Amino acid sequence: DKYIAEHPLNPQESMLDFSGNIFPKKQLMAHLASILSNKKLTHHKQVGELNYVGGQLKWTITGKGDICEYPLREGMDKHGSIVIWEHPDERPPDGLYIIGVDPYDFDSAVYSTSLGSCIVYKRFQDFESYYDMPVAEFTGRPATANEFYDNVRKLALYYNAKILYENEKPGLATYFVHNHCDHLLVNQPDILSDIVKGSKVNRKKGIHMSTPIIDWSIGKLNEYLREETSPGHMSLEKIMSVPLLQ
Repeated sequence: DKYIAEHPLNPQESMLDFSGNIFPKKQLMAHLASILSNKKLTHHKQVGELNYVGGQLKWTITGKGDICEYPLREGMDKHGSIVIWEHPDERPPDGLYIIGVDPYDFDSAVYSTSLGSCIVYKRFQDFESYYDMPVAEFTGRPATANEFYDNVRKLALYYNAKILYENEKPGLATYFVHNHCDHLLVNQPDILSDIVKGSKVNRKKGIHMSTPIIDWSIGKLNEYLREETSPGHMSLEKIMSVPLLQ
């Protein structure tokens, strides 16, 4: 209700469906069902790891270890693996790929059900290729937070991508500074001053989470999910991550 009051819609539009969902739940569930029932779509992803070989990052398919449902059930492995739906261009230009990260700091993985999540997103390139979609993901909680950060760093280097992360937790920035790669972290976006009038938060890198920023982000995500890509099809159909859809 608060979001609707602060973001009035065109009278011909309806952000809430009849069940009170902001997001298009019916279409999301239909797309999720199509992925789970279609072996070709299910096997479209590659599961593996990025490792340095001769000073270069090389992709190795392991085919196991990824998180396939969310929320996790008790006793499920929380480690996670890198999942790729589309590898980067041979020489990806600056700005083609961006990464969003919801990190965690503490290594008490045994006692926590929360996960870190890193999504690689491909922006517009040309009309002859797919764009505006997630192309890779690492979601999980390895034994140490540094292992999570290291996978984020490898994905950023592999895709030549910059990282926007939630900066309440300092561990990720500390890791990147220590490993001399903090240039991969995006500066605090200027748009925050428009979203949060009079905000005095200035952490230089990343983005902080406040109610206005969360509300704005939910609205932008909803716009993306509902965007019509062709008659009868929405952008949400570009999302191939089962746990993200869940």
